[in-house]
Amino acid sequence: MELDSMIGFISENEYQQLYFQSKAFNINKIQGWKGFQIAQINTTIFESAKMSGVFNELNISTIRLIAGTYEAQKIYSELGRQSLNRLLEMDSNTKVIDVIGILQRLVKYDIFNMEQELLKKLENSKLELNKILNNKTFKK
Repeated sequence: MELDSMIGFISENEYQQLYFQSKAFNINKIQGWKGFQIAQINTTIFESAKMSGVFNELNISTIRLIAGTYEAQKIYSELGRQSLNRLLEMDSNTKVIDVIGILQRLVKYDIFNMEQELLKKLENSKLELNKILNNKTFKK
């Protein structure tokens, strides 16, 4: 994404302009912009396993590992939802600097970092679950 290079040409006055009147900055003109994309996390299997009692057969460390992974996904989803809501709440008083702040949160800071942490968590959980499965230590 070319956000950094695009905002490098915006003057201080243009930062303070109303976003919908601005000619200096438009989300849709960012090269490579494909819209707001936060991965949707499907927790149906986890919730079904809880309700059907599957976890009753597992030991506490296995349950903690699985639950911790799903909790990390839930936090990521909530952060994405909050950011999307901020974009959807834009109105005639929203300034260019407000929109840039939201985009930076998405592509450079909070969401990006959370995606990296979630990916690490998923990879580690997968490795741990494979060890547990191979050693057959998942049951009580």
